[in-house]
Amino acid sequence: MQRRAAAVYFILFVLVGAGAYGFIQVGMSQPTVGLDGPTYAEGDELTVGDRTYTVDSIDAEEGELAEYAGDADLVRFNESKRETATLENDSTVTFDGGEYRVVTGEESFTLIEEQNVSAILADDPDVEDETATRDGEEFVVYRENQSIEPLSEYLPEPDRIEFSVGEDFEYEAEDVTASVDGVSADGVRLSWAAPGEETITVSAGENQTVNGVEYFAHFPNENRVQILRSDQHYGTYVGELGAIEYWNERQNGVWGVVILSFITGVVLVATAYLPVKG
Repeated sequence: MQRRAAAVYFILFVLVGAGAYGFIQVGMSQPTVGLDGPTYAEGDELTVGDRTYTVDSIDAEEGELAEYAGDADLVRFNESKRETATLENDSTVTFDGGEYRVVTGEESFTLIEEQNVSAILADDPDVEDETATRDGEEFVVYRENQSIEPLSEYLPEPDRIEFSVGEDFEYEAEDVTASVDGVSADGVRLSWAAPGEETITVSAGENQTVNGVEYFAHFPNENRVQILRSDQHYGTYVGELGAIEYWNERQNGVWGVVILSFITGVVLVATAYLPVKG
């Protein structure tokens, strides 16, 4: 009688487990995230307000709830960015391969060539290689009769190059073409275009500000990304993730019924068929 009852209960548990398993097979298919909006591949462009970004890279892998999770980098070149510098009055700068002294005026400045006195004297066989100083003034000494001439009168007229406000200036210290923005007694104000790269990373399900607007990313697959406005799509996104999580919980519960029914049935039958002592 005991074994017959065990067999009946075993069949009952098998039917319960089979019913649960059948529910899994014919039950509702797993929901997915499906959002309306454009998708982007690497190299595609996204315009937000007055700025255009390029999808530079997509790094996605299989996720827990959404099919894929990861990050995407958006890159923009800022053409309007400018750098500045100041040439101080009476300072020395390199220009066109030579050294020049900066002398400022009212609306312009002049570069005056810094002459290499030692090299000039060495190239002239008629004069000594060294100057002579008398009463604080430098003189050139002629070899033939040791006569002297003031250095200021001996040297050739230095090159002078003038620049006005608004003109271009080849600023060799930065290897750029700069614009002369202003001139004062203190110095010369320069500026030049220095385009910079701006990178923004958008992540799956995380809000990120892009040009003042909040966006988030969703990855339909490992090679494409949806970059969507949070105020328009984020609520739907969270709701669909919640539906996926609820479906997973139900599936896990039904599988628990299948496994528990099978184990209980096996244990019941094994116990019923144990040999009876005495």
